Amino acid sequence: MEEMRKRLVAGMKHGSTLVVMMGDAAPCLLSKFSHSKYFPTREIFEIDKIRLQKHWSLVVRDEDMRVPGASENVRWFDVHKEFNVAVTFQLSESFYGKAIQHCLPWEFCNIVEILHDEVGKKEKNSGFQVDDLDNGLPDFCSIYS
Repeated sequence: MEEMRKRLVAGMKHGSTLVVMMGDAAPCLLSKFSHSKYFPTREIFEIDKIRLQKHWSLVVRDEDMRVPGASENVRWFDVHKEFNVAVTFQLSESFYGKAIQHCLPWEFCNIVEILHDEVGKKEKNSGFQVDDLDNGLPDFCSIYS
């Protein structure tokens, strides 16, 4: 849990993306890997909540607040405005959906699905095609919102 906390704090501090790579598993981040003082899963996904001091101060330690080059007693922390979270899965289409909705605060997630079974073939899905956006992504990518 401490390593997860350190990566969370580094992401919040520097405005990077915290990537949680789940592979082909779907463990419940909301129960098995959530702890208010190490990795408060729900608050991390509710970005507006984790930006509040009453939430980030539970995971940020004194040493995380040290300011390089400042005197020893100077402490400061703020969640960078570009901090965000991405969770990746490598799951078959049949497993996707309700099977993984139990493991994340789903109501705060945007889904990006990359299908690679048949490159170039239009996939049947309920979302719109990425190539409709004309943004240069391959035809096998679909974005859902």
